[in-house]
Amino acid sequence: RPLAKLYPLLGIEREFSIGVSAHLRYAESISRPTIWEVLGSTGIPNSGLSPEEVREAEAGLDVNKGHISATITGYLRRTEGMILSRMVNNNTEEEFINAGNADQNGVEWIVTGTHDLPGKHRIEISLEGAWQHHLLHLPDAGPVDVPGVPRWTGGIRARLVTRWATALEAGYLANSSIAASSNTDDRIAGHGVMQARIEQPLRWKGMEVRAFVLVENLLDAHYTDF
Repeated sequence: RPLAKLYPLLGIEREFSIGVSAHLRYAESISRPTIWEVLGSTGIPNSGLSPEEVREAEAGLDVNKGHISATITGYLRRTEGMILSRMVNNNTEEEFINAGNADQNGVEWIVTGTHDLPGKHRIEISLEGAWQHHLLHLPDAGPVDVPGVPRWTGGIRARLVTRWATALEAGYLANSSIAASSNTDDRIAGHGVMQARIEQPLRWKGMEVRAFVLVENLLDAHYTDF
């Protein structure tokens, strides 16, 4: 392998008017294997495991007008040499290999509305979502969904900020079913998670500390990721 390789990152942004802008970006990068992926459950370093190589093109639009802000971004992503697990030694141990190439193309968006309340309080409502069409192309099988990646997610978040800067937030996020493995047809069922957060900034001599209490699994203790 070469001692060094150049990975370009190019971008351009244009402001069309006050509060309206768009951007185009292109990037190449690598995702190196973690120590767990190098060792697997065998504990023997896999010297043949290579980093994943990623190429991505992105286009986005940002709008910020008064009490409404919105961002929408579309992307085309290609991952070569995706790292996946497989069972070895009579299905008793796990190792990770560069198994195939993945196409992951999608769109993400978030829309936030802000409304001022009496007494100098403020409420913010955000709607967010994402959709991704992803296929993993394996050398010895047909294309399958990329394990661990949902096809879509969507959620709502409400945030009340008081005149004393205390913030009370609640949110709900749902996602589609997820492929559990590239070797089987097993899927993790779609589910939703709800979170609540109380935050209070503390300021002293030009410094600020944000103290908060966060609960991410109000409805289902099996899931905590928001």
